[in-house]
Amino acid sequence: MKGCAFRVLLSLAGLAASIGAAFALLRSSPEGAAPLPVISIAAGLFAWIAALLAISAVKAWRERAAVIGGIAGEMPADGPAMIVGQIEAQGRLLDAPLSGKPCVAFTYEVYAMRGGTKSRSKVVCLDGIGLTACQIVTRTGSFRLLAVPELDCDDEPLDVGLAVARANARIPTLPPAPPRSLGSRPNIEAQWNDDDGEFLRESHHTDDEVNAEDHRFVERLIEPGARVCVVGQFSSARRAMVANPDDWAKVTRIMKGDPDAIARRLAGSVVRRGIGGLVFGALAIAIVAVHVMPRAVQ
Repeated sequence: MKGCAFRVLLSLAGLAASIGAAFALLRSSPEGAAPLPVISIAAGLFAWIAALLAISAVKAWRERAAVIGGIAGEMPADGPAMIVGQIEAQGRLLDAPLSGKPCVAFTYEVYAMRGGTKSRSKVVCLDGIGLTACQIVTRTGSFRLLAVPELDCDDEPLDVGLAVARANARIPTLPPAPPRSLGSRPNIEAQWNDDDGEFLRESHHTDDEVNAEDHRFVERLIEPGARVCVVGQFSSARRAMVANPDDWAKVTRIMKGDPDAIARRLAGSVVRRGIGGLVFGALAIAIVAVHVMPRAVQ
């Protein structure tokens, strides 16, 4: 919790510093078409967005380098790392709740969109996440997965009729979700801090039956034998990807698919974020230039 709160505060401090720097830079210039506070906020905001995009581009570049290293068979070191290989179950295979397919990990959600065209909101009916004990087999050996991951993969194609039937059969068997005041994701801290390699959390938010007309069904899963890239915190002592209880913002993530394709996707992400950073940086510079231009003309 502390780590994530610190990141939020750091981000807000960066935004405030960016706006403050823009104000300090422009306050000696004459008033332009817009008031100085408005110009400072706009320039600072665009500069802050440009900085965030640049940081995310660097992160994507590092992940790409880690994927390439994993493909080459480099041994991961303690701390932030990526493991590239094939995932295999060590425990009992799970049945994906909506499709019934065997898997080592799943997430799912059944929800409806309520409200009018201007104020629609998402109402979750039931959701869950599951993980069985598993390991990632790589060129340098096998490593356990001892953290509950986020699944970075496409939604599973579903037979809607089967999904409706399985969801309605599941609702009476699931515990109710805790009050919203405790968070929109039930028992989330237990999920972030779990490190024994097995986890199951499912809950329902309503006793009403769901149907294909009003509800949407989303499921993601990792099949046994799938090729994956696992991003997270590595422990050489435990020879595993482990949870980071001191900073739940640093979640473990599984990217499913061919590692070469993932590396190409990350390279594309670097380019897109880099271009976005340049665009927002140019906008910030343009705002400053337009504001100080009248003085230069005089």
